[in-house]
Amino acid sequence: MDRWIRRVLCVLQVGGGFVGLGVVAAKLGGNAPIGTGEGLLFAALFVFGIAAGVALAEGLHWGRRASLAWWWLQLPALSSPFASYALWSGAMFSAGVNFSERQIGIQADWGAGFTFSLQPGPTVFAVNLCAVFALYLLRRIARDPMRATGRLEPDSNAGRPSSTEPL
Repeated sequence: MDRWIRRVLCVLQVGGGFVGLGVVAAKLGGNAPIGTGEGLLFAALFVFGIAAGVALAEGLHWGRRASLAWWWLQLPALSSPFASYALWSGAMFSAGVNFSERQIGIQADWGAGFTFSLQPGPTVFAVNLCAVFALYLLRRIARDPMRATGRLEPDSNAGRPSSTEPL
């Protein structure tokens, strides 16, 4: 089961990272109000997410820690009268509170997205529940050192008894 968890996380990270790069390129080339610096910053973050996903898939020693950092970056969605920030890649299901309008809301989406602004806006705090679940799964994998490392290769002896096990 842990192999499938790692595979799903890797697909969300790598696939979502590439979608995120496409979103950045579309915003930079379109009429969206995005600066070059902001675009390059989020492009670098999406490349980091891709690298973390590949490292997790390959079982590199830094893959799990980089993946933890990647999902922590996606955890909050914040907006205030001073600035706003949100980042998500792969999947997003957020629950939050709009303090300015005294509302509770949810939002879900696939792919990738981001926002960063130094413009005034409503006061909102939301949590990406997909990121919470991904962090939980990464912590679950980390409990057993054999789960946290190792490549995602098919087991060549799957389904066959080993020579040391009784039939």
